[in-house]
Amino acid sequence: MKKWLILISFLTLFFITACSGSNNQTDNTMPEFIDVQIIMPEEIQTGEPVQIKCLVTQGDEKVNDADEVEFELWKDGDPEDKHKSIEGTLEGEGIYYFEHTFDEPGTYFVISHVTAREYHIMPQQEFEVIE
Repeated sequence: MKKWLILISFLTLFFITACSGSNNQTDNTMPEFIDVQIIMPEEIQTGEPVQIKCLVTQGDEKVNDADEVEFELWKDGDPEDKHKSIEGTLEGEGIYYFEHTFDEPGTYFVISHVTAREYHIMPQQEFEVIE
């Protein structure tokens, strides 16, 4: 009888330990990727201030808590040390922006460097500035 009691106690303890261990496991699923879409005005003219924006989302959620949003801007042919880095400002509803006035017409590029929710993404867009 004593052996049965010890065996039942041991099995009960083993079962409780095994079950409680599964409750302490962490969820190893990766969070959904963020998406960044650059939003440009239809036409950009020299001498007029414009806002260049990006929309940051994660699934259906608009991301207003990005760790960093920085825009890199340069004219085609400029060396890398002529690239401008401009901090993005939160407008709301997942939209970050900066305002800039272009002095010269030509082909330009912008990259939005976005770090949010454990991801870093940097889409690039080419655009024209006209006189």
